Amino acid sequence: YDQLVGGESVLKQMQTPGMLNDGEPINYALGLVVSQYRNRKIVEHDGGDAGYRAHLLRFPEQHFSVACLCNVGANPGQFARQIADIYLADQLGPAPAKKEPLKAVALSEAELAGKVGAYWNARTEEFAKVMSNDGRLILSATSANGELVPLGENRFSLSGQTAGEAIFETASNSTAPRLIIKPAIGKPQIFAAMPVANATAAALAEYEGEYYSDEIDTTYRLKLKDDKLVLTRSKYDAVTLQPIFRDGFTTFSILGQVRFTRDTQQHINGLTLSAGRVRGFHFVKK
Repeated sequence: YDQLVGGESVLKQMQTPGMLNDGEPINYALGLVVSQYRNRKIVEHDGGDAGYRAHLLRFPEQHFSVACLCNVGANPGQFARQIADIYLADQLGPAPAKKEPLKAVALSEAELAGKVGAYWNARTEEFAKVMSNDGRLILSATSANGELVPLGENRFSLSGQTAGEAIFETASNSTAPRLIIKPAIGKPQIFAAMPVANATAAALAEYEGEYYSDEIDTTYRLKLKDDKLVLTRSKYDAVTLQPIFRDGFTTFSILGQVRFTRDTQQHINGLTLSAGRVRGFHFVKK
């Protein structure tokens, strides 16, 4: 409010929303999210590290802010809004109407089993995996995860912290089977169904070797250990690669997803890492 650091110019830049290359405006500015809540301007940002989650929400016109600090698993952004609902009750616009809960339908075991598998988004370098657990479908992906509640044979509601829908499309003459994730906010993400990985020791041996990144001057080494593919690097514990589909692995670690690349003769010539804010980080096989 006092503009003591940087002055009006810096504050204005920090709160000027950006625009994508295709001309679509977004609500993310230079390190701050600028949008509306109950017809009032808000400036906010979340944060997270280790076992912590945080959110800072500001109503600049009301000179009112909420800082919310939580353990992992909580939703501090939602809590901050609920606090604002109380303190600014007579200054906010109407509360959004509550949506009627969607009605789930029952699907057969065969209908559910047809959705289970691995999926790949070539644009975002992201994996998605659909698993079956006690007659329920569970989606696990970087951008969305939670239970898939059937609304129809191929349409599902995504429960949990990530709201939205998931649509399964069957194969056609021009496209392979696809999974389309439609988040509550943002563009739909399209994932192609991938063949099941060959997790035998003989198949995994093809990926053994040393992989070098000149960008960070580091070598990652891959070797079979107890019939599993293990990645080692300086200063860190070894990481086991879990096969998802051919050439696609997950690490269940900060390294995220690993996808191996091939040359025109189909020989392994490198790998790429993609994890959250890092996408397509390349290593060349020595």
